[in-house]
Amino acid sequence: MASYWAVIYLLIFSIVGTFTLDTSVPSLEEVKEMASRIQLDLVNHLNNKMMPSKLQDIYEQAVVEGDLTESYVDGNKLVDKVATNWVELLEKKKRAVKNIVEFLENSSLNATYEEFPDVDFLNANNITNESILDDKFGGKDVTFDMSAVQIPTDIYNEDPIILNAIKVTDGIDEIFINNREKDTDLLWQYVGSSTGFYRSYPGSEHKYKNAHGIDDRDRRRTSW
Repeated sequence: MASYWAVIYLLIFSIVGTFTLDTSVPSLEEVKEMASRIQLDLVNHLNNKMMPSKLQDIYEQAVVEGDLTESYVDGNKLVDKVATNWVELLEKKKRAVKNIVEFLENSSLNATYEEFPDVDFLNANNITNESILDDKFGGKDVTFDMSAVQIPTDIYNEDPIILNAIKVTDGIDEIFINNREKDTDLLWQYVGSSTGFYRSYPGSEHKYKNAHGIDDRDRRRTSW
């Protein structure tokens, strides 16, 4: 059963991971290692969230108190229902990714390089007006009105190359917002670029620091 859920989770992970603009196909051994790691993480996550030991205690208490009743469950119908729900779930995520990809492809085709591009974006590294983060999501202060862009600290954020790349994604917030309206269960949406920037929705502040107190996170070196 754990392997089954790991495969399902890997499918979701693979779909969400296609948000990056610059990707490479991993080797079979890398995929196996990734699947094993995801399986272990997922089992631990389910144990923490579903608390099987607590469910067992509830069951045993119900047995003692005689509160249990029997009902027949058709295993085939149950499996079909679960499979149908997963297909619907994955189709929604697939459509969201497709919307993002199509927007980026069209935007890239129509983009022209500018020496001094005028591009406006919410800088995740330096949100001076935190009042715009007026919602909560995933334990973070966020805004659902726009995405935020994180630029690695070792990249000059006024470099025309990276600003032109960010400009290609300008306007994608409308896609993010529409995706979320059509699928309220949708979690983080993001776009990564080979130039180094990372745009995520909903917008939130990037507060990562390593053990030395330095923000060295570069999504190009992230194990997706």
